[in-house]
Amino acid sequence: MQKSKSLFTTQSLTRVAILIAMSFLLKSFFVLTLPSYRFTFYDIPLMITGIMYGPIIGGLSGLIVDWFNILVPNYATGFNLFTLSSMMWGIIPGLLLFGRKELSMARIINAVLITSIVAFSINTYQLYLFMGSGFLAELPFRVATLLIKLPLQVMVLDILFKRVIVWNLSFVKQR
Repeated sequence: MQKSKSLFTTQSLTRVAILIAMSFLLKSFFVLTLPSYRFTFYDIPLMITGIMYGPIIGGLSGLIVDWFNILVPNYATGFNLFTLSSMMWGIIPGLLLFGRKELSMARIINAVLITSIVAFSINTYQLYLFMGSGFLAELPFRVATLLIKLPLQVMVLDILFKRVIVWNLSFVKQR
């Protein structure tokens, strides 16, 4: 009997669900939020999903996380460009890093930097649409957050890739 090489195994769906749940909890409850400013690390599980399962599953994960976030009262207003931004955290790392057995620090930095800039730009435009030029007062805080988060995201992804993701990917391929 031949083994199935499908992406939709019970194990992979369970892992994606756990990463989605982690991302939702980080986005909804472990966050510092002001009107146009949010400091959270919900993006790391989404990037891991994109790296492990590709850009389509990563993007769908971002969509699901944002959808669950909309269900929590007072956290989100509905589907808008913020949803697209959440999806980018899974899509771009999935496009750049999916299927790689080894990741150099330069590749991780490149993926995190590109994704951060794209998500930051989308969020900035959405805030402009919501608030007009009033969001400019908090723009320095948002840029500072971006600069603080970049090295932390790179470090966490590098550590998780070397210690967890590679092992899980090799374990899945052996079965």
